[in-house]
This record gives sequence, C-alpha cells and structure tokens, in this order.
Amino acid sequence: MKSVHRITAIALSLVLLTLGSVEEKRLEAVVSTGSLELSVEISSTAPVGGKVVLVNRGSSEIRVWRAGNSWGDEALSFVAIIAGRKQHIIRKPQTYTRNVPASVTLPREGKYEIPFELGDGSWEPVIKESDVSDTQLEAMYRIVKSNESETHHVWIGEIHSERIRLR
Repeated sequence: MKSVHRITAIALSLVLLTLGSVEEKRLEAVVSTGSLELSVEISSTAPVGGKVVLVNRGSSEIRVWRAGNSWGDEALSFVAIIAGRKQHIIRKPQTYTRNVPASVTLPREGKYEIPFELGDGSWEPVIKESDVSDTQLEAMYRIVKSNESETHHVWIGEIHSERIRLR
C-alpha cells in the first residue's frame, strides 16, 4: 500500500506555520476571509490520485463551489515541480449538458471531499510515471470574485498546500 501524504492548509490570513513529520505534513495559513481548511491525500502515484478535503473550521457556515460544473471544476488545480520545472495542472475544459453554478454549504466542522485522478484524461498536463520520483505536488483551491460567487455567497480566496514529494 502506498503511503498516504496528508497536507493541511487553514485559510485565515497570510501567516504561515509549518508543522509535520515524515508521514504527515501540515501547513497552516491565516487569511482574513474566513477559516477554510484544505487537506490533500495522495493515495496513488501511478497515476497520481487521491482526494482533496475542504473543512470549515470557522464558527459560521461557508459555501464553496460543487464539482461538476465549470465554476467548481476550475476551483481545484495543482502545481507540480518536475525536475525543478514548475507546471500548473488544470482540469481540461469540459462539455456540460447543464452548466449552472452549484455550491456546497459547509456548516461548522462540515467537510466536502473532491476525489481526483490526474491520469484520468480530464487533467492537463499529465505527470508521466517516469517523472513521479522527481516530482513535488502542491494543491491549490481558488475561487475568484464574480457575479456568480457573489450571488451564491461562496467563499472567495485561494489556498495552497505545502509541496510534497510523491515518492
């Protein structure tokens, strides 16, 4: 069984505190927009896959975009450092039969899990299996201010995880 790397980022301000061990790495960031925690679990490296978990650590509910529409699918991306070169991994543009903004409401301590597999054909560029041993990966969850985000009262901001070595 592959080891599971967990990275946690709490958005509260721009203060960074790094804690961790070999099995778990934790990055806490403080941002004035609220308190949203981002965890990434890598459960497979061939292809790279796992899940992203958003947790509301604040005292009031937070809304984020639900995956499966252009707003939600564009919110999650990754940064890969492969042999010292930085690559931004994004979801390829999708064709939706019905593309409407949909959000998930996270009550206090509520969770929202987003599974991903970077080799399933919906992400670009793909991390080659031959590059995995020389790759560091960072998750990013970003919601920009827009008419839709204001109408649906979703959290607006950006969270980055700490970079982890895949092997």
